[in-house]
Amino acid sequence: MLKLFDRYWIALVMILTIAALPMRTQASAPAIVFSEVAWAGSSVSSSDEWIELTNISDETLDLTGWSITGGGSSESTLVFPEESFVAPHSTLLITNYAYAHENTALGVEPNFVTATLSLPNGGFNLALYDDENTLVDVAGTDGAPLAGRSGGSANTDDGRYRSMVRVDRLTDGSLQESWTDADSSQGFLDGVEDLGTPGTVAFATVEAETLEETVDEESVEEPVVEETLEEVMEEGPEDSLTTSMLISEFVVDPNEEEAEWIELVNLSDVLVDLTGWTIEDAVGKQTVLEGTVAPSEYVVITAPLGKLNNDTDSITLKDSTGTAVDVVEYGTEELATPKDGSALARNESGLFELTYELTPGSMNVINPEKPEVIEEVEVVTEEVAEVVEEIVEDVVEEVVDEVQTETTFTTEPTIANIVISEFVVDPIGEGVEWIELYNAGNTQVTLEGWSIEDESGKATDPSTVTIEADGYALIESPKGRLNNDGDSVILKDASGAIIESVTYGKDAYPIPKNGEALARHGETFEVTELPTPGSANLIFVALEEIEEIVDTAEEPESTVLPPAHQSLGNGGSEAEGSQVEKIVEEVAIAKTLRFITLYPNTIGSDETEEYIELQNTGVETIDLQGWIIEDGSTDRYTFKESTLLTAGATVRLMRPETKIILNNTGDTLELIAPDEEVVDKVTYGNSAKGATYAFVNNVWKWSGTATTAESTAVTSSTSATKTSNSTHATNASSTVSSRVAQSVTVAQAKEKADGQKVVINGTVTVAPGMFGNQIFYLEDETGGIQVYLYSSNFPELLIGDVVQVTGELSTSRGERRVKLTGATGVALQSGTSSQHVETISLGNIDASFVGNLLSTTGQIQSKNATKLTLESSGATLTIYLKNNPAIDPNLFERGDTLTITGVLTSYDGELRLRPRSVDDMVVEEDTIVSTATISDTPTNDAGSSGIMLLLSTIAVLGLLALWRYVPRRRLTPVAV
Repeated sequence: MLKLFDRYWIALVMILTIAALPMRTQASAPAIVFSEVAWAGSSVSSSDEWIELTNISDETLDLTGWSITGGGSSESTLVFPEESFVAPHSTLLITNYAYAHENTALGVEPNFVTATLSLPNGGFNLALYDDENTLVDVAGTDGAPLAGRSGGSANTDDGRYRSMVRVDRLTDGSLQESWTDADSSQGFLDGVEDLGTPGTVAFATVEAETLEETVDEESVEEPVVEETLEEVMEEGPEDSLTTSMLISEFVVDPNEEEAEWIELVNLSDVLVDLTGWTIEDAVGKQTVLEGTVAPSEYVVITAPLGKLNNDTDSITLKDSTGTAVDVVEYGTEELATPKDGSALARNESGLFELTYELTPGSMNVINPEKPEVIEEVEVVTEEVAEVVEEIVEDVVEEVVDEVQTETTFTTEPTIANIVISEFVVDPIGEGVEWIELYNAGNTQVTLEGWSIEDESGKATDPSTVTIEADGYALIESPKGRLNNDGDSVILKDASGAIIESVTYGKDAYPIPKNGEALARHGETFEVTELPTPGSANLIFVALEEIEEIVDTAEEPESTVLPPAHQSLGNGGSEAEGSQVEKIVEEVAIAKTLRFITLYPNTIGSDETEEYIELQNTGVETIDLQGWIIEDGSTDRYTFKESTLLTAGATVRLMRPETKIILNNTGDTLELIAPDEEVVDKVTYGNSAKGATYAFVNNVWKWSGTATTAESTAVTSSTSATKTSNSTHATNASSTVSSRVAQSVTVAQAKEKADGQKVVINGTVTVAPGMFGNQIFYLEDETGGIQVYLYSSNFPELLIGDVVQVTGELSTSRGERRVKLTGATGVALQSGTSSQHVETISLGNIDASFVGNLLSTTGQIQSKNATKLTLESSGATLTIYLKNNPAIDPNLFERGDTLTITGVLTSYDGELRLRPRSVDDMVVEEDTIVSTATISDTPTNDAGSSGIMLLLSTIAVLGLLALWRYVPRRRLTPVAV
């Protein structure tokens, strides 16, 4: 009876044990599985591999921190980045190439693109792990792939590539019967006959069966190397899983006086940040990109570094991690080199074709036929008005009666009274082309539906521009680029009717060169050396040109006068012809510029701190272009660009700019007008250290310390040392030109408008290369600011170095910065300065601290590959780790209390504290681990119940064995 009872107990325990195991397996059934794999590539490229996952649950899944092994090159592990969401019953597609890449057959956009994706043809074993490193699903068993075919091999009878498709969503991915060859085609480009359904939920069968076999977790190796799966775009709060940047169009053999350019397009539905992205040619010359590209928008990179070869070359687009996103090679049998101003542009199928219809910044138009250029010039004969009033007229009135001019200028009146006022086609330095419009009416006009076109038909849309009555509007960088050898500016209204057309070159108006403008003067246009964008035109004719007219006044047969200009309108009518040349000269140039301060023997470094200060002592605005400063050794500095200096205003010229050395033992300086007349001269003797030589109350004298006053603009002055009869600049602006650098503090600089030139002295807080090769940060006692140089050609700078920067204020992604034009914009001063780190509670950090070096403390709330989220008393702050070298987030754990020192930056309104190195991040010893739930992963109650039942069963077996052993010993008879 006892033995029978034992048997029943043993049977019962075994049944319960067996029952517990399926409960554990069923509870672990995955919510997302491998659904399709193209391990053989495609008919376009054998490297065109992809993996598809399918969320088979009813909930959105977050794969942040999940990973895939067996699918990366060099046995690396692919790790999903933050916010990797998969909607219910949807797929997630991982590919080797971006959408529309020339090497992909896919017609759908992938969710992720990574060049590290590499699927083996042998030893095939994919494994999906969650963020706690728990095995979720597998595909393969370390042997050959379980299904799928390569069209390039002999194992297909029709030569078509086939993907490996999951038979059922709940079958074991390690079994042969769980996979089959794809037998349908969806999600490929037109004309591609590969079989598969990338991006589509399509299992081979639809019957759901309970998974009956346990996945052997120990059969899959643990990840060895982790490598983050790259998205097509930079991370950001607005990032999507469907982003894509591609090379869209490029020109390598531009027309004369034009530049090479490369056009990129954002094919995604989210904003793409190009910070840190690069474009490389075949020899590795890099052009560093910046800025953002909106969805479906284009960006044009003009004159990329290295110059693209006209015979054969390649263009590689790389993201901020250095991963190649797109590559195109031309000058091959497959893709010829675009010649004679043509371009290679992607067609609707994503393939490159030759086109002569260039569309930089807009949708591609494929036109392989080279157009014939037909020039039509309308010849209009106009009577010439008297070109020089009163004085000049008395001398030359018998020279000519009328002038034949050829032009396409039309003067038909319009209701809106909008006319072309002025334009520049050959800007100086980093300037841009611009067109100025003028509203001659008495009502405000909005140019909705209007257009501005060049001769080729490229149109610029000014629909958002509103011009006040008697006001001006400036259109910068018009589309198509105005040719330097001749072109037309055509203004059309909303109906497409031509309102006005101005043609220059080609026997029409003269071509404005080297920063000159073609400006309206009455009913005609004239070249002026003094452009006035946004204000009334000033017709400034070069002195030698006027003198040439006067010199030839006695030869009427061969003399043709230029049109009249405003600067001669108010000349003294009492002067006679014998003095014409002298009077014209005085009218053309105002000579009221004077030396005001010299600083030869500085407290710091003479090489960087010496300066010469000039002042406009007259009542008229002076253009400094052509003025010269010469020292005793005949070293010269010439103002090469047009720079306006208003009455009473000063301009400070630093030694790095002028290259003029002010000798400490004495020197002589001369100030020379554009006509070579010396208008001022100053001589000084031995100079004491730190003393300035200043012109005060009409006397030169030394003062004990150098002045720190910035360059100023004074709108009125009565202390002119010499006045001028000139009236040519009466309409000039009353403020200092943006080209005049002003010495300011960081706080003052942040208050100024973009485009203003400033000089700032400060201490380096972030050296070049730490946050990026093109930027560093400096700080003075009023705050910190970013300094940017496109070429990244900074001098060697270290944290703590004292520098002086001269540049132009700008704003990038909402953060103010100083933009330099070259390496000379940074001058290293003598000595170093200790860092000032301000400690601020996390809740008090706001945008007013952007650019500052500060320290704060908080607890790590979350983390990913590039960011930590720090929390303190309910306030949070992003800690950005993407440095050079990068800071490993795995050094820190959720719940750690960190004290972090770094520079506060701004990225589209998001505040980010950026530590410079891991040394700026200190884990506090008394870290209190947060008890709040950080992960949204649900607990596995069913699995826990199965484990508890199994443990209970084992305990019962033990008690049963003990129970059976003890009674038997008690019943054993004792021998007598």
